[in-house]
Amino acid sequence: MYKDKILNQATVYAENTMKTLYFTPKFSERYFSNYVQYHQVPSKEDLQLDMEVMRTLQSNNENHFIHFQFDEGMQIPEEIYAYLRANNFEFSEYVFMEHDNKDFPFSRLRQPIQIKKVDGKNMLDYLAHERKFHEVYGQNFARQMIDVTHEFFMMPKSHILIAVDDFNNIVGSLNVLEHDDYVEFDEFQVDEEYRRQGIGSALQEAGIKIANGKKVILVAEKESPAKEMYLKQGYQVKGSYQAALYVQPEGFENI
Repeated sequence: MYKDKILNQATVYAENTMKTLYFTPKFSERYFSNYVQYHQVPSKEDLQLDMEVMRTLQSNNENHFIHFQFDEGMQIPEEIYAYLRANNFEFSEYVFMEHDNKDFPFSRLRQPIQIKKVDGKNMLDYLAHERKFHEVYGQNFARQMIDVTHEFFMMPKSHILIAVDDFNNIVGSLNVLEHDDYVEFDEFQVDEEYRRQGIGSALQEAGIKIANGKKVILVAEKESPAKEMYLKQGYQVKGSYQAALYVQPEGFENI
C-alpha cells in the first residue's frame, strides 16, 4: 500500500487480518498515533467493540477521541457511513500525492525570507513557534507534539526547514524525511498572513534540493486548498484512504 511509504509515529498495540490497533501512550493525545486501521470492512458490531476499546485506552486523556482509518481504496457501505455519522463521527478523505521532481514551478519570493535548517541553535525558537499552534488543544497535547517533533528531529536523514523573516521570526516550516528512493514532505505550513508570497514554494525548493533528484511524496486532505495547490505544482494523486474521527473534549457521553 502507498500508505506504507509514509512515516507513522505510532505503536502497534494489537493486530489481526481484520485490523491493526495503534496505541502510543507517549503520544496519547495525537490522532495519528492512536487509531484503528481496518484492512477489511467492519460490521457495526466490530465498530461497537472497537469504540469500547478506544474509550478505555483514551479514558485518561485530556482530549477524548476515537479515530478509525480504512485501507486504501476500501469501499465503505452506506450503512457503515450512516452508523458512524449517527454516533457523531466525521469523515475525511486523504490523498497520497507524488511529484517526479522535474520542472517544479517555483515562485519568486516577494519579501526577504531565509530558508534555514533547524539545528541545536534554533531548535528552541522553532519549538516555541510550533507550541503556539498546539496549545489551543490543551497543554498535554502541546507537550506531546513537542515530543513528536523531537523524535522526528532525531531520526536519521530527517530535516526540519524553516522560513525566517528579517526580524528572525519563523513564518513557515516543512519536515523532510529521506527514504531510499524518495523523500517525504510533511508538516508543511506557512503562517496565514505570509501566504501567497512564494514562501511555501521556497520551502519546497529547499526540500527538493535535499531530495537530489528523488521523487517527492506527501499526504493532503482531498477537500483542501493545499491539494489544489499541489496539483497545480505538478503533483499527481496516487491513492487515497478515508478516516472517521470522533472528538469529545469532555468525555464520551455523546457516543
